[in-house]
Amino acid sequence: MIKNRHLMTTLLMCLTLLSATSRAADEEPILQEGTFKGSKDAYPDRDILFKIAVSLCTELNPQKTVSSLKISPLIQHYLSKAPDSTKTTYDSSGWTVDLFFPKPSPGFLRLLKGDSFFMLDYRQNEKTIESVANISLGRDCRLSEARFTYYNASLRPMLRVKFNSSYQQIQSLVMEEAMKEVPQKNPPTKKVVRIGIIDTGIDYNHPALISKSRPMLGLDLITKGRPPYDYTNSIQNEQMGKHFSHGTAVADIATRNIDALIIPVRTSNQPSLDGAAVEYLAKKDVRIVNISQGTSDKSEWLPLKTAMQKHPEILFIVSAGNTAQDIDKEPFYPSEFNLPNMLAVASVNTQGQLSEFSNYGAKHVHLAAIGENVSAALAGGGQWTVNGTSFAAPVVTNIAAQLLIEDPSLKSQELRSLLIQLAKPVEGLKGKVQYGVLGME
Repeated sequence: MIKNRHLMTTLLMCLTLLSATSRAADEEPILQEGTFKGSKDAYPDRDILFKIAVSLCTELNPQKTVSSLKISPLIQHYLSKAPDSTKTTYDSSGWTVDLFFPKPSPGFLRLLKGDSFFMLDYRQNEKTIESVANISLGRDCRLSEARFTYYNASLRPMLRVKFNSSYQQIQSLVMEEAMKEVPQKNPPTKKVVRIGIIDTGIDYNHPALISKSRPMLGLDLITKGRPPYDYTNSIQNEQMGKHFSHGTAVADIATRNIDALIIPVRTSNQPSLDGAAVEYLAKKDVRIVNISQGTSDKSEWLPLKTAMQKHPEILFIVSAGNTAQDIDKEPFYPSEFNLPNMLAVASVNTQGQLSEFSNYGAKHVHLAAIGENVSAALAGGGQWTVNGTSFAAPVVTNIAAQLLIEDPSLKSQELRSLLIQLAKPVEGLKGKVQYGVLGME
């Protein structure tokens, strides 16, 4: 049941408008001013939020550091109310500012600044996801994408409205969950394997994933919320090497043709968050975790290494990386860790030849799988063609899941040994991959 009366009114209004037989080409988009609101004055309307994002980006984006003394007056100027408290954090990519607004009109505003993006997230408070505004701007403070999503009391999305870089509405989608519970095509049984995906989140409503993502578990460590939806905006393009819908594609490949429950954690290639992601997945009884990420900075990955060592019951399958280097000589993480409950995967083409972009290493890269011209789910619907070790790793994850479904009693190291035994030696991979190729006839 939808408890917020205003959200129900918004949804009904949207349904009515969507049922119209025709619309003028230059007609104003639905859900205009005043509709992005909860309780009295809880949310600014869409246009105000967009203007705030551009104004704050213009003033703050050039700054390497910010202070609450500067932020609070700006917010008070734009929103006509002052934050109750402000928290600022920094990392290698930029800064994050969290602003908390007091009752009776609560709010939680997050500003993120990176090397080439500025993002504004607005919601009712830090823990409750009732309505979320996500506005992404580029280095020049021009709009990349704006998304407004409305949730019901069960954290199921009811309505999503998207705008492109010209602030033209490109999507107004009433979610199936708004009207009814989504039936599970593959209800949980003893033969369903839980797979953790540490990535950019997933599109829970994609036809390829909808039956494998219920119940909607997962965690968004970027915005401190859930569920972790896969966003196709400039931030992910920058952080995931221009890959749109990265986590959605990985999840599709990892769970194709098997009964699985996907438990995603959104970290968007921020390694410092991956240790916390593993701890969350361990609590959800996940047995296999796919990590299609990597950099050459060892210090970034030490929290993940500690978490992986702490949880030997989990098999971690990681991508070898796409920098075409011998990681035995030029370390690349996390594949360099070479732990007993981990497998690193390189990419090959359909002839079993190492992909030009793929990392390799006879000591640290254990297996290879097809990672070229792979068809995978695209966030928002449909399929697209992907290339990279990011998409070879979930091929191995899929095979590992099949083995675990057949024998749930397998320990992680037993599962790892079986995968190695199944690997097909390929002459051209000698000295580059330790054991061979999986997933090829």
